[in-house]
Amino acid sequence: MSEPTPKAAPESQKQRWIKYGSNVVLTVIVVIVLAIVATYAAQRHNRRIDTTLARTYSLKPQTLQIIRDLKQPIKLVSLYRREKGGRSDIRTPDYYQIVRDLLEEYQRNGSRIEIDAIDPDAEPSKVDQLVEQVKSNYGGEIKAYADYLKQFPTTLERINAFSTAEIDQLLKLNNLQVEDRAVLRTVNLVVSTVQSFPDLLKRIKDRIDRENKEPIPDYKGLTSAIQTSLNVLSENLKLVGGSFTASKEDAKVPDALRTYMAEALPRFEAMQKIADEEVARIDKLGELKIDDLRTSLRRPNSVLVMGENDLRVLSFDDLWREARDIPPTASAEKPVRQFAGEQQISTAIFALSHKKKPKVVFVRAGGAPFTEANPFSRQAGALSEIGDTLRALNFDVVEKDLSGQYAMQAQMQGMPASPEPTDEEMKDAVWVVLSLTPAMTQQGPSPMAPKLTEHLQNGGSAIVLFSFGTDSLDTALNEYGIRIKTNEVICHALIDSAARSGDNIEDAQRMPFIFSTRQFGDEPMVRPVNSLNALLVPVLPVSATGIARPIIPIPNDPRTWAESSFDASEPGKAVAFDEGKDTPGPLFGGAVAETGKGGRLVVIGGLEFITNGIVSIPDEEILYSQRRLVPRFPANAELMINAAYWTSKLDTMLAISPSAMQVSRIAAMRPAQEAFWRNGVLVVILPALVVVLGIVTYIRRRD
Repeated sequence: MSEPTPKAAPESQKQRWIKYGSNVVLTVIVVIVLAIVATYAAQRHNRRIDTTLARTYSLKPQTLQIIRDLKQPIKLVSLYRREKGGRSDIRTPDYYQIVRDLLEEYQRNGSRIEIDAIDPDAEPSKVDQLVEQVKSNYGGEIKAYADYLKQFPTTLERINAFSTAEIDQLLKLNNLQVEDRAVLRTVNLVVSTVQSFPDLLKRIKDRIDRENKEPIPDYKGLTSAIQTSLNVLSENLKLVGGSFTASKEDAKVPDALRTYMAEALPRFEAMQKIADEEVARIDKLGELKIDDLRTSLRRPNSVLVMGENDLRVLSFDDLWREARDIPPTASAEKPVRQFAGEQQISTAIFALSHKKKPKVVFVRAGGAPFTEANPFSRQAGALSEIGDTLRALNFDVVEKDLSGQYAMQAQMQGMPASPEPTDEEMKDAVWVVLSLTPAMTQQGPSPMAPKLTEHLQNGGSAIVLFSFGTDSLDTALNEYGIRIKTNEVICHALIDSAARSGDNIEDAQRMPFIFSTRQFGDEPMVRPVNSLNALLVPVLPVSATGIARPIIPIPNDPRTWAESSFDASEPGKAVAFDEGKDTPGPLFGGAVAETGKGGRLVVIGGLEFITNGIVSIPDEEILYSQRRLVPRFPANAELMINAAYWTSKLDTMLAISPSAMQVSRIAAMRPAQEAFWRNGVLVVILPALVVVLGIVTYIRRRD
């Protein structure tokens, strides 16, 4: 029989102190070491978590793609001033730090990105270094301006010599009596011209001498002043020459004066030629990048985006957008500025990397411009908000009236009409085709279909937008599997209007032809827009077959159909589905296709969704609670912007703008989903898990 194992002696107090004390010390050491390692790793890899609503400090995938594909080095320079003594108003953002943090994100993610932050007030030596760098990078332009200003005294001497000689000749006519008023005006113009211009140009020369002592002379301002003065001189000389020609044979003119006119005319013509040649030389000097830097140093808070051969200056207003068109119902407190840093900087980098600007031509068959102000009424065009947004994103936006009637009307009424692109200039542009009613164009049959057909068949790209009751352009679109019924409007079942929400926009969506949606499909062009809210009013049915793919699925809850008897004159009239006549859902509001000849095509059954009145509707709840002016239906503008990028084959730019990210992207749950999470998960599943875990724990510990 084995002897029982003796029990271990109980631990003494000293042993327990050593045992547990050692554990505590070891634990403390491990925690300290882990903290040091974690801190080092965080600083070494510069990782940060962005918790802002708009993901202000996190670069979007599209931006990451742009900077990773860079073939040239880019330098980003912040010229923001630091607030002295801290911010006096806690509600005012720390502009310096926010911009600095964003630039660091660019540098961290782009191997060819270099950044710098210079406070022009506190770091004048760094400003001098920046000036020298700009002069070095873009020195050719500076040299051309400097060389011209250096030789300007020679031109001034020639003008002075001319003036001195003419003054001597005019002094000989000092006692001459002139009675004819026209001749007297000519004499006064001659005296004024030859006496005043040497003094004016001398003042410009003195200004040149002063500016040459500045770190960055105002080359552009100086040459512009010279050019303006020489233009006036040329015009005066031209007027004098015309008067001389008309008066030198006039018997009313005294003989001495006629003799002077005949002899002076060649001298005035020669001087006019010199002035015109100087003006032409200034015209050929081109852009001046150093002037952009000079301007940015004089205006507070800007960012320079510097490439190998070009630079962009982003002003404070470019990066911090101020609210416009604040609704009259808004509170008196001014909304905060919206930060558009990533959008503007990425666009500038992209522009420096691509020499050619993408061009968008809004094509119509008559009627007033849509993206520009109407020269007759001075009112903004119905699509001016979209036009301005595209221009801010580096698009060259122009308009084309295929009928030519509007320019003719403007010319007949003596109004200036914006220059329109030629057919050759439109070949490589994306056409935004506006299919309008005859009432909007004020003319007969539209020439749009054959022109669009030719453009697409030659490999061109287009975005086609339709109004109700317009030409469906079947001859141009059917070849690509896209068909639109412009005589039908998608409607939904009538929603009970007895209970009003108090929100006019929300109540308006009860009307059968007004839709709000957050889903646009799975195509790359529309995928980034999903979950953003859009207002479609009205939307026409678009079908896609063959190479075409549908976008903008119309919600079918409540039931939807394409109404064939819609009356545009009575939009509030009750409608109902007519079996066999109307087209049942599900329906789509757009389609996309790649033509096979290099072109891309987007068709959307609506035009009104991007008009100023809809894209500028503010989200008043956010405006009141957060002092931020953001669009209530951001997807409207974003859909058009992404269509412009996609048809321009700038797929890396497909994204959503910072203003669109300021609103919630969480789609509303359906009733069944809400019931599952509220009742199934919270009421049943989670309590059941707690009970199960309790039972398991009890069983394991029972023994």
